[in-house]
Amino acid sequence: MEKNKLIEDNMNLVYYLISRYYPTFIKDEDLIQCGMVGLCKAANSSNAIKYKFSTYASACILNEIKSEFIRRKKYAKEESLNALMEKESIYGMEEM
Repeated sequence: MEKNKLIEDNMNLVYYLISRYYPTFIKDEDLIQCGMVGLCKAANSSNAIKYKFSTYASACILNEIKSEFIRRKKYAKEESLNALMEKESIYGMEEM
């Protein structure tokens, strides 16, 4: 019950952090969802913290958002490689 209250009370922290550090992505639902995952992880592991919860949660939220950007970058590279392979097969460049 206490974890649910922590999550509900700090949901606006996710929006604040995205608007502060990534303002062009404020409408990105996937990024907001990743921030919420970070908030849930912070709430689940907050038993041993010795400082204010929002300080700890901010770090967890930002780490989760950064990992989402890393996943997106990796996926973009994979997509561009797939497009290049398709282009080569269309134009018959595989024999070279």
